[in-house]
Amino acid sequence: MFIAIPTAISTIATVITALATFVAVVATFIAVVAALTTVVAVIATLATVAVE
Repeated sequence: MFIAIPTAISTIATVITALATFVAVVATFIAVVAALTTVVAVIATLATVAVE
């Protein structure tokens, strides 16, 4: 019984770390998409200005 407790804590810690890593990856992906969206918007604006 007492042996299982540290193992459970370790497992929970591993799961939390994995979730944190996943969240960080998703956040990075969202940031990259946002940056690309901004770049596309700037290019579209410049193209519109150039056409006019």
